[in-house]
Amino acid sequence: PMRGLTPDITHVLLSLGFAEVYKPLCGAGRRVFDVKVNGFDFESGLDVYSRVGCGRGLVIEKAVGVGPDSKLKILFVPGRQNQMISFIQVKPVSKQL
Repeated sequence: PMRGLTPDITHVLLSLGFAEVYKPLCGAGRRVFDVKVNGFDFESGLDVYSRVGCGRGLVIEKAVGVGPDSKLKILFVPGRQNQMISFIQVKPVSKQL
């Protein structure tokens, strides 16, 4: 189980941070990937450069359900080039949404 999550917590606020800082990949469509959380689509066809440009941060926040084992499984699915992540933040939201 993740530290701070207890079995009675059913949802968390998941914040994922991204920044395209690798100059050769600063261009639309050069790095594209999907993010799944606990088997569900969190973000599909993510192209950070197309959203915010090069060298700028993008934060995507969503409430997500946590399994009965209090685990959060984050999967980065390859599309074009390697996937990347700058930070992951998890905050318990409530016992139910």
